[in-house]
Amino acid sequence: MARPAVCMLSASFVPTLGGTERQCWLLSEWLAAAGVPVAVLTRHGGMGVELPRFPFPVHRLPVAGGSRLAGLGYALAGALWLAVRGRGFGVLHAHQALSPALAAVLAKRLRPRHRVVVKVACSGDWSDFRLAQARPFYRSRIALLRTVDRFVVLNGESAAELKAVGLGTVPTRLLPNGVDARRFRPAEPGERAALRARLGLREEAPVALFV
Repeated sequence: MARPAVCMLSASFVPTLGGTERQCWLLSEWLAAAGVPVAVLTRHGGMGVELPRFPFPVHRLPVAGGSRLAGLGYALAGALWLAVRGRGFGVLHAHQALSPALAAVLAKRLRPRHRVVVKVACSGDWSDFRLAQARPFYRSRIALLRTVDRFVVLNGESAAELKAVGLGTVPTRLLPNGVDARRFRPAEPGERAALRARLGLREEAPVALFV
């Protein structure tokens, strides 16, 4: 059985590189490596900047800026793009319950075969839903988000916020952020020795790292 193609929706992407953008990039990379057809749908950006060569297509909509209207523009343009050119996607994965999620659920209205997964990015003071309250059509947004097929949350606080805004009936999966254990791992003895030599540190010298 063929795996459904996945469209990752992110309001911004490389060269902008925060937590959401990096997660979108890494998840897309891992899906592509696993043989899952995947693409990213984001805003216009990166002109005049040398970008990495991604193992998946990146589609940039002609919407720029970070204003509330720009977010609404991305949602509408994204929904239209998916309705016209996104027929091959089975899953729409929205990073944040803001304009990317709005684009995905509007696209689902136009093409019901889409399945929508929304990753809630933050909780507390920077909660997606607290930010959404300051944006136009808040109540309509919440009503549309009831058509999401599944929310993914990082912690119990985000799950509680979903219930507080009236989205507790939507299936929700608690899935903490992962760590690439191939990259972030204890160094082998040979690696430690080589790094100390490169930094000019004695083998017995104590080393402290502050990040």
